[in-house]
Amino acid sequence: MWLVIIGLHATLNHVNLRFRMRWIEQLIVTPRFHHWHHAVTPADRNFAVHFPWIDRLFGTFHLPRGEWPARMGVSGDPVPEGFAVQLLYPLRNRRGRIA
Repeated sequence: MWLVIIGLHATLNHVNLRFRMRWIEQLIVTPRFHHWHHAVTPADRNFAVHFPWIDRLFGTFHLPRGEWPARMGVSGDPVPEGFAVQLLYPLRNRRGRIA
């Protein structure tokens, strides 16, 4: 049962919908919290998987009221467009060729 709950929670946090969960955001990680984890700026924020208080404890908590990240993704090494190219992307060497 615990694995089902964790699986649903992980799926919910990766849903690309912009909605707030008000008071629940203080108790468990929500999609908005997780979106800030993937934000280009500020970098290195919101690492907790289930409970936001962990990020508060380590000083990495970032959840500005009513805001969403302007850009998400990887800065400095942009991922190319297209499913097949993205699938092979981690296998490339420094010259951009498949290793």
